[in-house]
Amino acid sequence: MIILGIDPGFDRCGWAILEVEGNKEKPLAFDTISPSRKLEKLERFKVLWEEIENLIQQYQPTDLAIESLFFARNVSTALPVSEVRGLVFALAFKHKLKLAEYKPNQIKLSVTGYGNADKRQVTMMVAKLLRLEKSPKIDDTGDALAVALTHSAHQRNVKTI
Repeated sequence: MIILGIDPGFDRCGWAILEVEGNKEKPLAFDTISPSRKLEKLERFKVLWEEIENLIQQYQPTDLAIESLFFARNVSTALPVSEVRGLVFALAFKHKLKLAEYKPNQIKLSVTGYGNADKRQVTMMVAKLLRLEKSPKIDDTGDALAVALTHSAHQRNVKTI
């Protein structure tokens, strides 16, 4: 199984490609897409679409796991993130990927064992679980890896029941 993990964002969209064989998880690539803030809204969506589609074509994931939208107090931030999630869903449907979404507290619990862990704890645990030399510099990248790890664990548990 190859998982594309996505931490959706309008300014920064974290992504991770995780290969899973049995109980072993291997990160193939991970980074953050950061469209220029100088671009118009639709141009930024186009950049996100093209970058994510390139990842799908390059790595041929079987599954796409995405973080669900957490209630946000700032509507001006929540709306573009919701639109990015729709864009990601459309790409998953277009490429016939198995799609799963996980709540932030599910991801934190899965990765750290504590549903209210902070971003630093999540990123550090992701680096430890995947035996990375360094923790990802950007939280969004760490979150994307955490989403992919959560999906891997969930799929492993579903198959053993």
